[in-house]
Amino acid sequence: MRRLALGLRAIHGVDALRLFARRVTGPEDHHVTTGEVLQSNIIRIEPTAREADSHTPTERDNYMRDLATHDMSALNTLPGFIGACLVDSESGMMIASEGGHDFDLETAAAVNTEVVRAKMRAIRSLELDDEIEDILISLGRQYHLIRPLSDDAGIFFYVALDRAQANLAMARVTLRKLDIL
Repeated sequence: MRRLALGLRAIHGVDALRLFARRVTGPEDHHVTTGEVLQSNIIRIEPTAREADSHTPTERDNYMRDLATHDMSALNTLPGFIGACLVDSESGMMIASEGGHDFDLETAAAVNTEVVRAKMRAIRSLELDDEIEDILISLGRQYHLIRPLSDDAGIFFYVALDRAQANLAMARVTLRKLDIL
């Protein structure tokens, strides 16, 4: 799991390097490739990755391990339940999951991390003294419900429901109950 988190950080780093290369060289100057920028920065990236692989478990690591055993089976009883997961919004990594056999929860975790981050940025930018209770995304055939943990907004529940069968009130109550466990 740590290697996947490093992989996601590396992808974000590559994107940042591409933007940096464009700024440094300008859009009309094409003689510096992304590969050259990456190669020149690889020496700085490798020691960091090695250090991350060899670190001793921290409080956060232990907390994440505890969350990974979080029992989310109550979500299976929700009408229209498709799948759910607990997600770390810092890395976009899925910590625990339930259901989702025909639904790519790993991808859903990663992309909905961006939704949560964007909403948190909006709250900060608007200087609202508030926090996210939940985020509902209504699609034609599905509901996607996101609920940050009350004691750690960096971790959130993501639930996908079949819209034709779902009961949103019941889903919200169930998530609230799971949040306190």
